[in-house]
Amino acid sequence: MKALAVKILMMAMTLGVPLPVSSYGWDEPTGFGPLKFNDGVQKQFEECPTTGLKTCWEYHRIGLNDGRDWYEQLRSGMYTIKYLKIGDSFLPNITVSQTEDKIEMLNVTLPNSVFGRWVSILTERYGKPTSIEKSTWMSKGGVRVDNSTVKWIGNEIHITITEHGSKIDETDLSYSTKAWRNKLADKRKEHFNKAVKDL
Repeated sequence: MKALAVKILMMAMTLGVPLPVSSYGWDEPTGFGPLKFNDGVQKQFEECPTTGLKTCWEYHRIGLNDGRDWYEQLRSGMYTIKYLKIGDSFLPNITVSQTEDKIEMLNVTLPNSVFGRWVSILTERYGKPTSIEKSTWMSKGGVRVDNSTVKWIGNEIHITITEHGSKIDETDLSYSTKAWRNKLADKRKEHFNKAVKDL
């Protein structure tokens, strides 16, 4: 049996047949609650303002010459989705980037007190995390606390939740697509090349 499996594997590799990757052994998400990745936010929800706790979107564009750094420039043209219902809760603000009516990235800032609960929810939904990284979070004033970043890495979607995000009392949750990660890598390379050229 083992010899047959090895033979099939070798034949598939020779013929260039794509094989399943064991580290991608989880069902990658196609959305985040009612937000679907394969459609634009304008098609899914109404533009704000709306009345009551109704899911809606706002569009933000950062001016090209306002002095912001390259990463903030990359984040220009983002949408904020308000009051997205997940389970029994409404998330007040979700930042979303999209290209050609497809969601590339979303980021949610959560209260730090729910970090453990969200890790449990994601683990129940997607299985054991791909990695758990330990680090030290440090404030501008020098306050240090232990930090954890938990990741589920798929071929198309990466999910990352960080216990202490930009603030000590905030947890950052993000979903990113391959298109977003490629765009980010290209921008980093462009920024690096410009910095080297300016030396």
